[in-house]
Amino acid sequence: MAGVGIIGTGRVVRSVHLPVLRELADRLPVVHAVAATPDSARTALEGAQMSARAGVDVAALLDDEAVDVVAVCGPHWTHADHVVAACEAGKRVVLCEKPLALGVEDARRIATAADRAGTRVLVGTMHSYDPAWRAALGHARPRLGGARRVRVRAWVPRTEVLVALASGAAPPPAPPAPPPITDPSARAVVLRFALLGLGVHTATHLRALLPEVDRVTHARLLPSGGYLLGLAGPGGTAVLSGFSAGDWRRPDWHVDARGEGGRLRVDLPSSYLRAGSATARWTAAGETRRWSTPLDGYRAMWENVAEVAAGTAEPVLPLDEAVADLDYLLGIADAAAPLLGDPS
Repeated sequence: MAGVGIIGTGRVVRSVHLPVLRELADRLPVVHAVAATPDSARTALEGAQMSARAGVDVAALLDDEAVDVVAVCGPHWTHADHVVAACEAGKRVVLCEKPLALGVEDARRIATAADRAGTRVLVGTMHSYDPAWRAALGHARPRLGGARRVRVRAWVPRTEVLVALASGAAPPPAPPAPPPITDPSARAVVLRFALLGLGVHTATHLRALLPEVDRVTHARLLPSGGYLLGLAGPGGTAVLSGFSAGDWRRPDWHVDARGEGGRLRVDLPSSYLRAGSATARWTAAGETRRWSTPLDGYRAMWENVAEVAAGTAEPVLPLDEAVADLDYLLGIADAAAPLLGDPS
């Protein structure tokens, strides 16, 4: 058994993490939570029918000897400092919600702190833990062959709609569309944060299928911070797109990879929704295989945390791979920035 302390009790914590941890209470009991206000932490715990210490002081949580595992779920810009502090406090395991950091230097700072302390750091990109995706990739990757054409598409409703769907509430009305972004430096920042918010979920998938990207062939911002990118590398090409706006109920989040040896298609469940694993299909000459399980990526992720804390397993996504994924993704963002045009 490993006590869990949670930093931040926002939407993903209330909608996903606390419900999963309630299912795993015999292995990962929540013992402490902190948020911007004591009421925020207390309300989140009460909503999950949990009795735990609630407060606002991150240092008090890190000093709590009952906390073995720290879930870092605050604002993105706080992730790196909180993960490093948890490592320096000697915690056994840290699960950091995506993104691990806003820059590669901070990610490497985390890796150094984790190595010094012996803390195991996992990143909360739930699709990386999806059992069907992992099995399908293990089968397809050595068989795809060269001349790969990869498409990664993440078209999902806006976050408020997903949270409402996860909780059974009515979605709030859509906000007005923002005006076009005319400043080139602002467009680059929007792309970077869009990739850190949405593209990061499938960075592991893309890097596994197209390990090297040596140029961005085209780049465009879509309305409301979406993106459409063309990539090329020694192994093939890729089209990477993401869009999170609107109120539709059927997300289209998939990875499609075609090579000389066959085709892999993986349809992924949306974030915030616990809808089982991905559905994956491999097709090649004389062979068709399918993968799908009832186990969703969130539950698989927290089970991996429990196993790592118990010393019975290694992280599904090792920290050095998570850092490499971030470096890969931000390299794409930097290369795409000069090509961005007006999204109107």
